Amino acid sequence: MCEKAATWIRSFGGQQELDFDDRKGKEVEDTKRFLSNIDSVLINGTQLLLNQVYDSIGFNQIPDEILRHLVIARVSQPRSKLATVDYLKSYYDEDVDLNHIYLRPMFHFTERRIEAHVCICFIAYKVYKELERPIAVNKIGMSVDKALDAARTITTIRVKLPENGSFITKTLFLTEKHHVIKPLFDLSDGES
Repeated sequence: MCEKAATWIRSFGGQQELDFDDRKGKEVEDTKRFLSNIDSVLINGTQLLLNQVYDSIGFNQIPDEILRHLVIARVSQPRSKLATVDYLKSYYDEDVDLNHIYLRPMFHFTERRIEAHVCICFIAYKVYKELERPIAVNKIGMSVDKALDAARTITTIRVKLPENGSFITKTLFLTEKHHVIKPLFDLSDGES
């Protein structure tokens, strides 16, 4: 009877043996192929968020990308001027000498430098304060600083599709905090 049952199971019970080695090999191959097609990985949640706010206020009408980078960098790294310079290098590949951008007010010898410093500080403050609005509207329940801290680890990957050579970009919201602040991101192209 046991032999008859075993025969029936082998013939009518579907797949009886699991071929982990072949499956594992295929999964490893698929993973390697996917990873080899990754074009870039950016930890850029803060930039995505602050760029949206910067644009929504209308500062994008100022045709000066360095101003944008300085403002975003100052809001992202408000406690350290050196961290701001490092941020500009890491995220925008801008080599900037700390002494050429941020001099203490007493070293601003020209009216133009004073105005530039005040302008950067004003726009950075405006962007920071303007971020309070979508946080309140979306009932995020975090301060601006906490939302920016959560955004610091949001990652975007860009993958080249092997079929046609086009690229797909995906912003990844992986943690619980990422999901809490996700409504702040206007991802109108359907990313998730």
